[in-house]
This record gives sequence, C-alpha cells and structure tokens, in this order.
Amino acid sequence: MLELLEELEPGVKKVFQDHVHMNELTALSINGARGQALALTNHYLYLIFKGFFKSRCQKISPRELAGVEVRGKTLEVRLAGAMTPVSMEFAPVKAGLLPSAAERIREWQQQKAL
Repeated sequence: MLELLEELEPGVKKVFQDHVHMNELTALSINGARGQALALTNHYLYLIFKGFFKSRCQKISPRELAGVEVRGKTLEVRLAGAMTPVSMEFAPVKAGLLPSAAERIREWQQQKAL
C-alpha cells in the first residue's frame, strides 16, 4: 500500500499544505499529470490542481462524495448534486494504481458513514 503514498511534487505540495489542517493524517497521495494530485486524509479527499497563474484545491467530505470511477488513466470523482464529474489524469505508468486508490477512497467513505 506504500505505492499509494507518494511525496507530492513541490508546487502541488505547497497548494495542499495551504489547505490541509495540521491534525489531518495523509493516507493516500498520488501525483497526477501536469500539476495535478490526489490526496486522501483521515477527514477529506483533496483534488489539487496547480496552475501557472491559478491553483485550486478541492476539499471533499465523505458526504459530498457520490462516487469514484477509473476510466483508463483517468480518475473521475462524482460529487453529490454535480452534473459532471471532476476528472484527474495520471501518467500511463500510474494507471495500474488507480483501481486500488479508488477502492481505498470508497472504503474511507464507508468508514466515515458509520
């Protein structure tokens, strides 16, 4: 399971650290393609997008999460009430990690629902 806990790229890591609370423990982190990353803590799922001029970090609670799907090298995160999923691309060499990551996110959501 350690392959699902990568050191985030410096720019992405800075965006993540600006949004995560110091008492959260990171359980999963994977660098995506082109300044994107996924991080799962004991409280929230974070989708991080580092841009040249603008960056964003989407913080998702277990109640907001409607589903997670893997489509090739893309992870799609569906949010409750949203029409379209948030898509995150990963390098082809990381595509094999995505099913395990999606399963870990689903387990996290189920644990938080109890």
